Amino acid sequence: MNLVTLVLFLIGIFCIMRAALLLLSLRQKRAYPPALLLKQRALFSGCLGALILLCMLLICLFV
Repeated sequence: MNLVTLVLFLIGIFCIMRAALLLLSLRQKRAYPPALLLKQRALFSGCLGALILLCMLLICLFV
């Protein structure tokens, strides 16, 4: 079970870092994808990372 929580933690951190990098790319003056698309991708990635970290926490607490 320890390996499962480690993998979930790494995937969750990866998703949150991807969301942060997408939000930082909005500051560039010439971002190729439209700003709305970048915001949607960042929001999806951040929510996915938070959900994965929440699942990891629940697995750690109840198993």
